[in-house]
Formats: sequence, C-alpha cells, structure tokens
Amino acid sequence: MRAEGDFYLRLALSLVVLCHVVSAAPVVSAQQAKIDYRGAAKNACTDSERARFTVKCKDRYYLGETPTITISITNTGRSPLSVKEAEYQKFALEMTGLFGNDSGQDKKAIVWDGSWDIPKQTKQPKPGELILWKAPTKREPKYLTLAPNESTNLTLELPRIFNSPLGVSKYKLTVKSEDGQTVVKEFEVYFDNEKSFPILAKMLESDDQGERNQALLNLVQFNRTKLKGLAEEWLKSGNEKQREFGTEVLTKIRTGWFDALKIKVEGKERFAVSENPTIAISIQNGTSTPKTVRDAQQQKFLLELKRVLPNDSKQESKTCVYAPKDSQQKPKLVTLGEFDSTTLILNLSECFGARLDAGKYELIVKSADQEEIKDQTVIRKFEVF
Repeated sequence: MRAEGDFYLRLALSLVVLCHVVSAAPVVSAQQAKIDYRGAAKNACTDSERARFTVKCKDRYYLGETPTITISITNTGRSPLSVKEAEYQKFALEMTGLFGNDSGQDKKAIVWDGSWDIPKQTKQPKPGELILWKAPTKREPKYLTLAPNESTNLTLELPRIFNSPLGVSKYKLTVKSEDGQTVVKEFEVYFDNEKSFPILAKMLESDDQGERNQALLNLVQFNRTKLKGLAEEWLKSGNEKQREFGTEVLTKIRTGWFDALKIKVEGKERFAVSENPTIAISIQNGTSTPKTVRDAQQQKFLLELKRVLPNDSKQESKTCVYAPKDSQQKPKLVTLGEFDSTTLILNLSECFGARLDAGKYELIVKSADQEEIKDQTVIRKFEVF
C-alpha cells in the first residue's frame, strides 16, 4: 500500500511540473483543466490561474478630466496562452459615488458584454432633431496567443459606460471577470482651479443644454467668484449669446437660484409719512434637507436705501448695517425644515437714523454673515406718502 501511495504522490508532482515545462498548452476551460486522481491533485495549473486579471486607474482625476480604467488579461505562465481578446470578453462593473450633481452617494451597476457590436454615437442630437440609431448586433469572439507576461487590454471611459458624469466625490469600483476574478479600486474626482475651470468655462458655451448646466452647477459650487467674473466679462465684451447667458447667470446668483438658503424681504408697499416703516428679513430653507443656522436677529445685514427722484435727478442713497446689540452672546441656533424661516423685524428709520420723507424708495438687502447666501441680493420697492 505504501508503494502505491508513493506512486500517486510522484504522479501528482509530475503533473504540477508538467504545467511549467510544456511548450504549447491547448485552450481549455477551468472545469476541463481540473485533475482528480484519487485526491492526489486538483485544479493543477488551470488557464484561469495563468491568465491574471487586473484593473488599472489613477488615484485622482480632476473635474473635467475623463476618468478611464484599463482592464488587462496577462499571461503569467512560462508558455504561450490562447485567450479571448479583452474587448470581446464580458465584465461586470459596479461603482459607488456621486453621479452628476445628485445630492448623495449612489450605486450603479453595468455589464460590458463584448459579444455585442454596439454602434458608436457620432454626434449629440440637437433639440427636436430625429436620430436613427443602429441596433446592436452579435459578433464572433476573437482570440490571440499571449506570450509569457504579455497582455490583452480594454480601456473604458467610466462616464460613458455608466451614462453619467462623475461629480466631485470618492468612488469605489468593483470589476468582475468572466471566470469570477474580482478587482476593487478606489479613486476620487476633485476640483482643480487651474485645470478644471478652463474646461468648465468652455463647456458653458456648448450647444448641449445638459453639458452647459452641468458645468454651471459645478462652477457655482466650487468657484462662484470666478464664475461671476466670467459672466461680468461677457456682459462687457462678449457676443450676443454670451451677454445673454452672462445676464442669466448673474441674475440666478443674485436671486439665490443655486442656494439651499434664501434671503426673503417682506413689507408693505406704502407707508404713511407719520408711521415707522418696518420690513421682515428672513432666511428660508428651500430644500427638504434640514439646515442649522444662527437666528436672524443675531446676524448682520447690509442695507442700501435709494430715493427715486423725478426728472432723472441724481438718486439719494444711504447705507446702514444691522448688527445684533450684544454680539458677544452665545449664538442661538435654529434648525430649519423645508420652507421654514428665521426672521428679523427691522425698523428702517432706526437703522438709517432718520425718518423717511415722502417719496419712492428702492431698498437693497444683503447678508453680511451667512456664507451660503453672501452673493444674494434682494431688492424691495416701496413708497412713503
């Protein structure tokens, strides 16, 4: 019995050595390559073990750059290996991160199936334009023989295959091959002032509405100051289209179009000269996400009052700053739900240090404290009679 056991042991060792010295191995599946000889050796040197599956990508991509990955199948054996070209194989991809300008993390999954020939889109359709799409067709796989350490590669653009731009976020990508090998990669997309801004600024002039909106939302979030400067430059020296778009951008910034918090100013349209004109300045949460802010009575506001004079006379203008009387007191924080507000009632005569004469007025209100609404401007017109 011992001699018989030694025979099987030597046979198993011979099989393992044979995997490394054979000059030309046939293409077989992992199942076909299994050896089971009275338990002496199993799964000895399968093609799937020799065909190593890897995924390469950068650790960081700046916003505006196209994040790509390269999938490789590499022959790690000592003899040639016949495999299906990477482009013709099937890979399952799953990614978690921020897609577009969504409010939170999301997970998407797709399958790259190289057995189908999918016609590439040659151009973006214009609004109302009819595009006839060609249907995908089945195609025969292609094989090649890899020398030792040689690879077959497939490069994929992540925004295209997931059908979504990637926002500024950290991402986790899982890629699985046909034979079950899995690779997990992590990377991030970040905003770079020097590299991202020129790309996004060019996207603002695109005929594609979606591309233009995507660039606008990113610039509003990550470099609003430079966006305002670009819009103002367009108003001064741009063409008609740029001037129109520049006006739209500045109006939306001033009115809080892109902001979760908004300044609201309310009051009567007419005041008698004998009464004290008062207004209500509110900070309102315009989203369903709760926001915590300081009580409006403990915040600073900048006010400018212009008296509109007849006959195109020069306007009279006064300014005042509302500031809490005790700025050293502990801040009072309030949590605002959807459309909730915190409000300050302000006496204009006290703020400007004088009663208002009869006439028509234009009041401009800005925040001097709350960072999220510092670019907003509210204009309120009223009359004293």
